[in-house]
Amino acid sequence: MDTAAQVVTPENIAFEYRVAGPFLRLAALLLDWLIIGVLLILVRIASAFLLSFAIANAVLLLSVFILMWFYGALFEAYWNGVTPGKAALRLRVISTDGRAVSGLQAFGRNVFRFVDLMPWVPLTVFWGIRAETSGFSGAPLFLVALLSATLTRNYRRVGDLVCGTMVIVEEREWRPQIMHVATPTVVSLARQIPDTFRVSRTLRRAVARYVERRSHLSPERRAEMARWLLEAFRGRYPQFPSVAPDLFLLALYYRIFIADRDRDEAILDQHRVQQGAQVTPLPGAPKVAV
Repeated sequence: MDTAAQVVTPENIAFEYRVAGPFLRLAALLLDWLIIGVLLILVRIASAFLLSFAIANAVLLLSVFILMWFYGALFEAYWNGVTPGKAALRLRVISTDGRAVSGLQAFGRNVFRFVDLMPWVPLTVFWGIRAETSGFSGAPLFLVALLSATLTRNYRRVGDLVCGTMVIVEEREWRPQIMHVATPTVVSLARQIPDTFRVSRTLRRAVARYVERRSHLSPERRAEMARWLLEAFRGRYPQFPSVAPDLFLLALYYRIFIADRDRDEAILDQHRVQQGAQVTPLPGAPKVAV
């Protein structure tokens, strides 16, 4: 349930982010709650050994208040929108205009989290535990957060809507493994891909991984995986020649990661010498700069 969102900053610079879905964010929240629980246990143990019973209870209650209300806000404000739970799952809170989250936004969205957790169901519904003996009045069902995230763009809960924030997934640094695909046919076809064709970061990665793994795929599977992209491309550029889908992806890969005019000419010249004839461009598409 993750999607992409494009953010245009006040400086008119566009960034594309992968937006975190509600279930990935729930996992990060549960990790943070686990950390809070461990911290409270440590506080309880330490205060029981060092303080009297009454003061130890007061310290525990104060610790609960501080951690529940300020744990997320302080981490997000001073750790650039990240809590330990979010860091484990590579999530980050940012403003909807692409800027870093402010302290006021961090505090506000954490305050409204208690609205997102509603409704609360008494524990007696599940285990027959009385509230006065358990210390808790109920368990959250997260229905408000789930409903808000499902019905709004970029999966924003109530706290995000009020404070103008959203949660994104940080992409790990990725570098493709350069594969040898520079055959004369691929080079000639790559030179005919129009300059107006723009390749997104997601498409770059998809094409690179396809070429890296194509040797493990059957010819039928290659054609099945590459056909949809070729059809979409030919819909925009009908003058592009009819080629095998796998060959088109090899040419697109070469164009994205390898293409160099001098190298292209050297490869084609060498091929002409070997063939003893001039290589003509594929029909139906003009020569364009790579």
